[in-house]
Amino acid sequence: MPVGCFWMEHPFKVIGTGVGNFKKIKNFFYNNFDYFENFRNWGNYTVSLSPTEKIIQKEKILNSCAFLTIHDRDNQSIKDTLKDLLCVAPKISTQMVKLFNKNLLCGITISSSWEQEPEFKNRISLIDSKDRIGIPRVSLNYKISKKTLETSKEMVNLIGNIFIKQDLGRIAHNDSYNLENFISDAGYHHIGGTRMGNDENTSVVNKDLKVHGLENMFVCGSSVFPTGGHTNPTLSIIQLSLRLSGYLETQLS
Repeated sequence: MPVGCFWMEHPFKVIGTGVGNFKKIKNFFYNNFDYFENFRNWGNYTVSLSPTEKIIQKEKILNSCAFLTIHDRDNQSIKDTLKDLLCVAPKISTQMVKLFNKNLLCGITISSSWEQEPEFKNRISLIDSKDRIGIPRVSLNYKISKKTLETSKEMVNLIGNIFIKQDLGRIAHNDSYNLENFISDAGYHHIGGTRMGNDENTSVVNKDLKVHGLENMFVCGSSVFPTGGHTNPTLSIIQLSLRLSGYLETQLS
């Protein structure tokens, strides 16, 4: 059984920045149920955006959630962004300068929490070396895949196209990370290692969370997730716990 394999999390990263007309943006994305106050202390208006199943299949990306944070307050990077825009898009930047002078221009930060592609080679295991109280140390082989990285970039493209089509502003990729230097900025929700499935060669527990080949050993937690998705795992763990308790109660009675 692949114990320890398919280790993953859901990465979190600032994936894009930009400028735009905050009145238009608020009007376009406004709803009554998906609104954050002062998200991560970046700004006082944030909406979350996720791709539909149709878009996920069409673009061949993973599930994702992008947080679009609008800085109503002063944003130190706005002037620098305008200078960069002047070099590549003078007509657009002239329009942005007018908005800036009228206090209608806002800075935009796009952060994202997204699904990591499950890979067998990502593995957590014990090694011979021990710590000072005799507990074996842990070795982690972990690297995100190209598809995982491309998902974050494609989300910026998708949102950027909406901004252009609706004349909301302009955004750009955060190009400071790649496959070699990627480090998640948040999340750290450990997922995988005893994944659920029917095949003993690719999973550790079955659909009832029972370890393959054993009659009285069950595992419940985010380690059984076949994939991580983009949301925090707690509610799914609770749901699995309730399902397992019901199954065990039935078996014991």
